[in-house]
Amino acid sequence: SFGSPFNTLAAGLAALSSGQTLLVRGGVIPTTGIWRDTAWASETRVMAYGSETVTLDRQNAGSNDVLEFNGAQNELWHGFTVRNGNGRGIRVVNSAGTHLSRIAVHACLGDGIQHYNSSNCTVRDFHVYALGDGASQHTNVPDGIVATANSGQQCDSVWYVRGVVRNAPDDAGDLFRAKNSGFLDVVVYRAGYYWNGNVAGDGNGLKLGGGVG
Repeated sequence: SFGSPFNTLAAGLAALSSGQTLLVRGGVIPTTGIWRDTAWASETRVMAYGSETVTLDRQNAGSNDVLEFNGAQNELWHGFTVRNGNGRGIRVVNSAGTHLSRIAVHACLGDGIQHYNSSNCTVRDFHVYALGDGASQHTNVPDGIVATANSGQQCDSVWYVRGVVRNAPDDAGDLFRAKNSGFLDVVVYRAGYYWNGNVAGDGNGLKLGGGVG
């Protein structure tokens, strides 16, 4: 409550029970990475308060992702910016019903938002931009948004809705191994270019792979 708020985001997340909502006031939160799995993330909601924005800043520390959902079930995050990760910005792996809205990801070395072996997930009202190290071709060429899986498997029903992807060094959007999935009202530009103008990877806009192999 406003009268007795949690002192840290970590404390608030630890206190969440199924069906509860955590409201987070806007501002910049330094983090070494946030991990959400089945022990904590089941039918919970983590939302920026009102129209405020919460920025998770990894400050280029370590090599893991800034925000990872691993086995999370039916969790919603709304109103967050993720930046300065040496890994991916957001990774959703082995999860179902994980939904992201009003999300921005930038200045991360890995993929902006990656779904892996996950199902029934959405990303709405998003902005992904300025990824990779900007150094040279094939040094670090992440996708903006990507849905993929283990060999022989697919993500199922992963949708990216109302978003912008710019300066994704490889593909802006890639459904590499995904079925029943797609992009709706997504604008992309300067795919295949780093934020500093250097040429990087393939440069596909929105790629519908969907293969199992």
